[in-house]
Amino acid sequence: MDDRLVPAPILPEEDSIPHLKQRVEFARTEEDLIELNFALGALGRALLLQHSTLEGLTCFNEAVIIAQQLGDPEAEVRHLGNQGIALAQIGNFGQALRSLRKSYSIAQRIENTPLIYEALIQIAELEIERKNLEGALASLEEALQVAEEKGSLKPQLKVHLSLGKVYSRLEEFDSALAQYQTALHLATTLHDISAQVECLHNLSAIAKFSGDPALSIVYIQKALAIHPEEEDPERILALSAQFGDALLDSGDFTQAAENYEKALELARAVRDRPTEARLLGSLSIARAELGDLDQSKELADRAVEIAREVDNVQLLGEQLLLKAFAYYEHGQLQAAFSDCLEAIRIFEKIEASSFLDRAMDLLEQIQSEQ
Repeated sequence: MDDRLVPAPILPEEDSIPHLKQRVEFARTEEDLIELNFALGALGRALLLQHSTLEGLTCFNEAVIIAQQLGDPEAEVRHLGNQGIALAQIGNFGQALRSLRKSYSIAQRIENTPLIYEALIQIAELEIERKNLEGALASLEEALQVAEEKGSLKPQLKVHLSLGKVYSRLEEFDSALAQYQTALHLATTLHDISAQVECLHNLSAIAKFSGDPALSIVYIQKALAIHPEEEDPERILALSAQFGDALLDSGDFTQAAENYEKALELARAVRDRPTEARLLGSLSIARAELGDLDQSKELADRAVEIAREVDNVQLLGEQLLLKAFAYYEHGQLQAAFSDCLEAIRIFEKIEASSFLDRAMDLLEQIQSEQ
């Protein structure tokens, strides 16, 4: 979901931006560098929470210099980490990585294990954002070693979840499965419901990709059973969409269609248009399988419209492929051929190999009947 649609959190008075700005100015007046060092860091973090990234970055830049003047390496590490986060948010990935690596180097020099771990996690998250998945793996594996040596379960859980995400993106599903199973064990031990749900959700997705829809359904039902419905509607939406996909793969088209329709209501309520497009495309497949070809076409058309409106290239490719399938089922081979060909061009451009294989298979079917 677009972060711009998420309201900024309301900060307590002592952490509010006006209050923190007063603290910064008072520290400047009193020439109290220790207080200024602390207040600038707190103000910068508050500004990031309120999506005022550039102003927050200015605070961190000054805070780094003051921490150096004070000879406070721990504060410098934290300010550099926050500086890296802010730089990444404005798209300056190269400078962000330099800040984070410097943060890591200082944390190593002072042998501060928690700060070493945090720097490695921040570097890994940035590498994932940069699509440098091998670089992310290297940082995460080192972070896991640090966490295991410390014997801290929560940091280990966070790393295993991130490793599962990276291996999934690399389409190394056996490795991803192992990471999420370990993470699920840790999350259960820690009684962390949110992490358990995340693990079950991802295990369901892996089962789906592995061609086991029955197991995918089992995992997603467990996730829905333990997740409080009144909390995190975006997570409920993601789980509901995954449940519909598992039902569709299992051949239960009626239940899949009903589930997609309910999920669509939630997607519209939270204004998640990319998910709305995906649900419309999936519902079009379910309707086609149930023999309602006219409605299938209408749903597929609308899904492609939304994908174009939100300007999401991969989403557009996915929905064009589903639209091609809907038109193929309706016997409109020329329209299906055109949409499938456009989807193929998109998947080739973004190197989406699994989607490309599916599109090529459909294209061959269409050409054999033309």
